[in-house]
Amino acid sequence: MILLYAPKITNRIKYTASLLLESLCNLDISFTDNSSEYLNHKGPRINYSQTPLFSEEIFIYSQGLLAKKGVKNFKPKVSKINGLPVIFAGLSNHCHFGFDIFAASFYFVSRYEEYLPYKKDVHGRFEVHNSLAFRNNFIEIPVVNHYAILISEALNKAFKIKAKANNFEFIPTYDIDIAYKYKGKGLVRNTGGFLKDLLTLKFSLLRERLSVLTGKAKDPFDTYSFQIDTQKKHGLKPVYFHLASDYGPYDKNIYVYSKAFESLVKKTRDYATTGIHPSYDSFNNETRLKKEIKRFSKIANQPISHSRQHF
Repeated sequence: MILLYAPKITNRIKYTASLLLESLCNLDISFTDNSSEYLNHKGPRINYSQTPLFSEEIFIYSQGLLAKKGVKNFKPKVSKINGLPVIFAGLSNHCHFGFDIFAASFYFVSRYEEYLPYKKDVHGRFEVHNSLAFRNNFIEIPVVNHYAILISEALNKAFKIKAKANNFEFIPTYDIDIAYKYKGKGLVRNTGGFLKDLLTLKFSLLRERLSVLTGKAKDPFDTYSFQIDTQKKHGLKPVYFHLASDYGPYDKNIYVYSKAFESLVKKTRDYATTGIHPSYDSFNNETRLKKEIKRFSKIANQPISHSRQHF
């Protein structure tokens, strides 16, 4: 058991250390703010403070970010240590890695910079070219995973404990923006589509629409049986995120109370984890989000705890 000492154990410290050591390295960790308990510990030690306490420890100089609450508007300086991009470097000559590896990990994983003022794109989102990683040319480097490797190597060298490899698992996921091309869209939308195809002389689409709606052909978007059969064959555990919103400029799914939609939700629910795909406008509208979750939970006939935002 690795014992981590800090003068004050905060949620940020627990989250970050658990991510690096437990989730990424599969190592056990406990926490203490009692220096005597720390000094008497017989196993591996990590000291996350501003003062070294023991000769046989991994000392990480805390620059203070994980002891704070709230968000402070600042931009950390990026440097490199052994070719690896780091922030919060050079704070102490005694620091084991040369930078505050916990604060750096927290900053990146929490997307700290997205809580600060920034210029939004047309959809109100944080753009990648505004990120610290993009501006400093390491957007494609999984830096926090590299940080976990640094810690595991240090622990192995100092205390002869090895990280355990994580098992890879492939989880297919689907965002169902538009469940069917024609089915479940109702009389008004299909009539509008029919007239549009007629006026634009798209006779092949006209024939396709009529064939699907009269039951003579399968809807072109209906690949769900194939997906389910493939997943069952390979023992996969997929997640389906269904858009269950009202119709709008960016939300063009079929009518959520149609038999086609309810049947699809029940079909995928029997073989997969069911989640919601919240609408375009719900990302900053809690009332709308709650409405959609309540509506979809009723259709799926189960509580909904998985979500992936539309757009």
